[in-house]
Amino acid sequence: MRSIWTAIIVATLFSPAALAQAPNKVSLNDLRAWQGTWVLDVARSGLTEADAERRAVTFGPAWVRIDVHRGEKSQPIALIYNLDGSANVNPFGEGAAVTKLTRDGDYVVLETVFSVNTQAVTLHERVPLVPGLDLPIDATLRVEHGYQGVAPAGDRTPPNVSNIKKIFRKQ
Repeated sequence: MRSIWTAIIVATLFSPAALAQAPNKVSLNDLRAWQGTWVLDVARSGLTEADAERRAVTFGPAWVRIDVHRGEKSQPIALIYNLDGSANVNPFGEGAAVTKLTRDGDYVVLETVFSVNTQAVTLHERVPLVPGLDLPIDATLRVEHGYQGVAPAGDRTPPNVSNIKKIFRKQ
């Protein structure tokens, strides 16, 4: 009887459902290739110079910091993501940006919820752990406040969601 209970407990602990619920932590070693400055290739990303962006990535003992620079005169946005997957609250203008980092196989998912005029805007970025000369980022921007609407026939993307692939080059 004891071996049956042991088998049930082991099967439950290591079942796909139990493993899927475990957080996928990220270590500093996983992200070493990200360190440095990355510049958005606006042409290859299908964007304009008005969308130009530079990201400076630095590390601390338990976090990664991404300073996002847009435009010459604007202040950079500093976003700190905890490596243990817990949420972090960052100042953002008059509000806050809540950041969260998780691992998804060979990718890291950066989720940032910005408070804009007391309303939420979510940026979901899927970034490869090991970039080459380029750092391609699949980004989904979702406006959370009242613009859901109904997607046109044949279009599975609702009007409050925008998808893009941003391609960054190491500077």
